[in-house]
Amino acid sequence: PAPVVPVWRRRGPVLSCMAYATMAGAQILYDELFPLYARGCLGWRSPKIGTFLACGGSAVFFGAFVAPRCLRACGGRQRFAFSIANSLNLPLGLALPALASWYSLFFLFFATRIVQTVAFTAVMLMVNSSTPVSEVGAVNGLGQSMAASMRAAGPLLGGTIWSGALALARGADHPDATCP
Repeated sequence: PAPVVPVWRRRGPVLSCMAYATMAGAQILYDELFPLYARGCLGWRSPKIGTFLACGGSAVFFGAFVAPRCLRACGGRQRFAFSIANSLNLPLGLALPALASWYSLFFLFFATRIVQTVAFTAVMLMVNSSTPVSEVGAVNGLGQSMAASMRAAGPLLGGTIWSGALALARGADHPDATCP
């Protein structure tokens, strides 16, 4: 019999798990930075930020209905759906800071959450289809471990980015700046 290569040494499972970990890291980074932005740049208080995030969380419910339709429209090609969702996710996320009204921010935030739901669905399908059924548990374990590492590093990275941006913004001209 041919030697068995461990899951963590095969290209397909490792790449799909890396895609999942990258998605998890990007989402936690975004979740870390948005409340800081809302408080520091928009002057929102905690109740308003909490209400906004709670209402935006309902997008996951809608995403649960959108994701299967998107995946069917992509003909079951998870990589294609994942790529499309992420190509939409980046511009939506980058556009958020340019908007200041609650309603325009909420519309983009809601859309971003739906797109993230589609992307997470697609990437989990990629992870699960990257290996034979007998090894799905090992691949899921690898993916969850990698994603957990990224989720742990996200707040550290988000806080560092925010602090660095504030330090640059404060300079000599604006020592009290709360918005980079």
